[in-house]
Amino acid sequence: IVGFEAVHYYLSGRTPFRPPVVDENMLRHERDELATFGHRAQRKEANYSDTHGYQVENWALIDDWQLLDQSANGVRLQRPLKAGVRVGSGQIIAIKMAGSAHFMVGAVRWILQEDGETPTVSIGIQLFPGHAQPVAVRIFDPKLREPYKQGLRLPAMPAVKEPEALIAPAGTFRVKGLVEILADGMSERLMLSHVLDRGTEFERCTFEPVATGKK
Repeated sequence: IVGFEAVHYYLSGRTPFRPPVVDENMLRHERDELATFGHRAQRKEANYSDTHGYQVENWALIDDWQLLDQSANGVRLQRPLKAGVRVGSGQIIAIKMAGSAHFMVGAVRWILQEDGETPTVSIGIQLFPGHAQPVAVRIFDPKLREPYKQGLRLPAMPAVKEPEALIAPAGTFRVKGLVEILADGMSERLMLSHVLDRGTEFERCTFEPVATGKK
C-alpha cells in the first residue's frame, strides 16, 4: 500500500479519515473539556471524502510484489513496471508478508527501473519496527485552527533499541513543538523531541507525553 493517506485508510480497517472539526466553539471549550473529562470530545466531518475530492473507499492501492531480499530492517521488492500504482522515493508504504496477519509500515528509500523484455521496477523499503496505530494528529496551538491530519503511532521496541515514535505529515516537527493526537476517542498531547527519519510526505519523531493541563 503506497502513500500516507492510503496506508492510514487500510490500517484503519478501510475507514475513511474524517478529522475532528476544529471550530471557534471547540477552541473556546478545549480547556473546559480537558479539565472536566480528562480528554476532548471527538467531532467528525461527515463528508470529508467527498469535500476533499476523492473517494478513498474506491482506491485500488494494494499491489502484489515479488520479494527479492529481506533483512532485519528492510526489504527489496520487484514488480512489472506498469502493473500497479506509482511509487515515489520518500513515501510511506505498508507491506504484508505472506502468512502475516499484519501490515508493516516503512518508507521507500530507493527505486530502480530496469528495462528488458518485461520492464520492472524494484524498490528498497526501510521498515519501522512495531505495529502502527492510526491516529489523527494536529499541531497544538490554541491561537490557531490547525486541522487534524492522518498520523501513525509506533510502539517502543526495546529489543531493537527503537523508541516510541509518531509518524506525522511532513512539516509537523518543531523542536519541543506540541502536537495533539486522537485515537479511540481519547486525546493526548505530546512534545516532539527528535526526528528519526524524514521523507517527502512524513516525519518520524520521538516525543514525550505532556500531562493534561500543562502549559
